[in-house]
Order: sequence, then structure tokens, then C-alpha cells
Amino acid sequence: MPVDPSSVPCELIDTASKLELLDQALVSSDRVAIDTETPIDGPHKQQLRVMSVATRDADGRERSGIDPAKSVVAGIDDDY
Repeated sequence: MPVDPSSVPCELIDTASKLELLDQALVSSDRVAIDTETPIDGPHKQQLRVMSVATRDADGRERSGIDPAKSVVAGIDDDY
């Protein structure tokens, strides 16, 4: 059954403690979608800028998360 995208909770994953939320969502998911963005030119070309992850559990629960470039490239930093 289609879900209104605005009803899917989205979590900004910018600390190590929030990374646990992503882990839980991935472990319990039935389906996973990952989207990445990278600049095609400029000083940061071909470097990962942001990663978005969406999951759906077997019971239909959907969640999404966004990990900004600093977290993706440099590793999660609790002082973000």
C-alpha cells in the first residue's frame, strides 16, 4: 500500500549515538534503499556529500535517515 512520503519519519544521523538508530532500522528491515550525492566538479568533486537511507520492515513500517558529508567522510563525530 503506498505511503505518503511526508508521513515517514526522517532522522538526521549526525552523532554516533544516532548511528544506532540506523543499525536497528537496517537489521529489522525487509527492504532498503540508499541514495548518495556527490559533486561532479569543483574542489570536492567525486567526494560523498550526503547519504540517504530508507527502510521498510516486514510489517510495513517505513523509516528514513540522512547522514551529512562530515559524518560520512570523516566518521561520526559526537561534537558535530
